[in-house]
Amino acid sequence: MRSVQSAAFLGGGNAGDLLRAQDWHQTLLGEPAEWPQPLTTLVRVMLNSGQPMFIAWGPQRVLLYNDAYSTMLGARHPRAFARPFFETWPEVRDSVGGLMDRVFAGEPIHMDDLTLTLYRNGYPEETHFSFSYTPVPDDLGGIIGLFCACTETTGRVTSERQQAADAKRERDRLFEMSRDLFGVASFDGYLKSINPAWSRQLERPAEDLLAKPFSEFIHPDDLAVTADVVATLQAGQAVHQFHVRLLKADGTPISFAWSAVP
Repeated sequence: MRSVQSAAFLGGGNAGDLLRAQDWHQTLLGEPAEWPQPLTTLVRVMLNSGQPMFIAWGPQRVLLYNDAYSTMLGARHPRAFARPFFETWPEVRDSVGGLMDRVFAGEPIHMDDLTLTLYRNGYPEETHFSFSYTPVPDDLGGIIGLFCACTETTGRVTSERQQAADAKRERDRLFEMSRDLFGVASFDGYLKSINPAWSRQLERPAEDLLAKPFSEFIHPDDLAVTADVVATLQAGQAVHQFHVRLLKADGTPISFAWSAVP
């Protein structure tokens, strides 16, 4: 039987060697010479692809995979080869089991970002994947297997998060250090968030500025302009370079040129 396997499944790197050396008589799939043609064809395609791929076959969803997928398994490779999928990945049964059930009912599934907590290296890891699950039909019109092409995106997601965190730290630094007034206000007339420049410029405690209606700090002659700006913002439009004076604690007005976005 080894000669039949060697002829049927060429190449495939380490996964190909693993397949050809496998004692298939001891597995749930049986000898490759007796495999249905769709399984043989998919294994040939999978083994020689650079895209991470796996097959979950039959009622036990026996896992076969290529070299590109083996890196995702961590320490679970190579013992995962030709074993039931959820014997290898018990921690994802709740997350993935329902998806696989839908595929075995005939529904193809694609997801751009699936978040899973894996224990593939002996500790919990937050991981991210994009993938397509394709149902594989048998000769009787049922579904006998699942074919998956996938990509682990954990590195990209982690990098994007780090970039976002770095950008937020830089924004926070500018927010804290700037001499300009930055703030968030609600349409009920109160400031929700302000940077320290407000207190420095107006000589008022931040607690006062956040606790009282914003209109108390606006020069009376500029309340009409402020009302017009608020109406424009409520309509979903930004307003730039309008002038409204604010009052210091001693009543001294300070003129500011503002920009506001909804």
